Amino acid sequence: MSKRLFTLIQALLVLGAAGQVHAKNTTYEVYERGRYVGTTSMPADRYSGMAGRLNATGLTLKPKVDPAAAAARREAAERKQEQWRRENEQRRIAAQQKQEQWKREFERRREAAERKQEQWKRENEQRRI
Repeated sequence: MSKRLFTLIQALLVLGAAGQVHAKNTTYEVYERGRYVGTTSMPADRYSGMAGRLNATGLTLKPKVDPAAAAARREAAERKQEQWRRENEQRRIAAQQKQEQWKREFERRREAAERKQEQWKRENEQRRI
């Protein structure tokens, strides 16, 4: 076998392997009428809607859960929930501070109005005298 032919075969094998790696096969658990049958793998980019089409035939394809990926998704969800909790707490504190500010302003306006009324009462009393 010539060196060029051997190099060409190697290049084709590498390119073929790169295509398979790029395809990112998805593994599914196969159930037939609710009974576990086995697993299957298919390229995710080529047969993305296959699981939905097969579900109507009595065969059910459920994506196989990778424990590491599931743990990572769970941790990401927990981080997001914690972030939402912090944001909600900040909004609650800001709303509470705003409400207290409004109460103080209301009290100042009420006290100013009462002082004004008292002043008017004194002025009316002095006019009567």
